[in-house]
Amino acid sequence: MQYTIELTVAGCDTCCAHCYVNGGAAAEMPLASAYAAIEKIRGICALLPGEAAITLGNDLLRHSAAGELVTFAARNAGDYFDFNGESVVPTTGIALMARADRDALL
Repeated sequence: MQYTIELTVAGCDTCCAHCYVNGGAAAEMPLASAYAAIEKIRGICALLPGEAAITLGNDLLRHSAAGELVTFAARNAGDYFDFNGESVVPTTGIALMARADRDALL
């Protein structure tokens, strides 16, 4: 069995009827809280039977520190966070296009 644990770090710019996020702006998760959650989730993943993955969502790119979050997860979540492999960035693209630092972030 495969598990994916999503850490929701910001809201979403849309309100799609099919989505569990329910859309709309949400307060950003403070970096310290996100870092602590990533470390705790890594420990949970190690206990699960089968494969496990950590993803940062919805919408990660709405978070002002998206780059820092990805860097921290890549360094501290071990193989559970494989940003360059099968992991994806859940986004509508709206948040990315609204960022002044989008080219650097990509």
